[in-house]
Amino acid sequence: MDSERRLSAVEERLGALETTLSTLYAKNVALVPDLVPDHPVAEQASATLWLDMGFDHPAFYTYEARGDGLGYHWIGRENSATFTLPVTRRQPRRVDVYVVISINDKTLNGLTISCDGRTPASYDQTKCPDGTIRKSATFDAVPGSAGAALTDVKLSIGAKVDLTPQGDPRTLAVGIHKIVVTAL
Repeated sequence: MDSERRLSAVEERLGALETTLSTLYAKNVALVPDLVPDHPVAEQASATLWLDMGFDHPAFYTYEARGDGLGYHWIGRENSATFTLPVTRRQPRRVDVYVVISINDKTLNGLTISCDGRTPASYDQTKCPDGTIRKSATFDAVPGSAGAALTDVKLSIGAKVDLTPQGDPRTLAVGIHKIVVTAL
């Protein structure tokens, strides 16, 4: 009984620390407004992270655009990237990643999505009318109240291609236009 109480206290403190770290990171990339103790982040039903000209993350290369003007950033500098978005964890969520371009099928298929450290309950991939590929993953709700208003999304690449032999110093996987998180 005593060990269960201690474990519960440790889990509660860990949840609070995760929330603090997520909030600090989100503020660093300007996704979540400054928090005031009496005004916690409001739970939102959806949020979109646009990988536009103002986007900057160490896992991604600089902004590019297709011939039709659709902008994106290549991931490949690092093998993963984590983003904190102000979407409630209290409900199941869907994460949609819009891929504009991929080096090959292996890099596209190697792109995985996790949410709050969990693997998806389901994956889906759809070709959109504008030619982008929407990779969707659904996730169960996270129990507990710690960090309930914030969702951590992690993108990982399982394959990338070194373009040095072609005279390009980059190592690329997929070009991403936007990430959308929606509470279901």
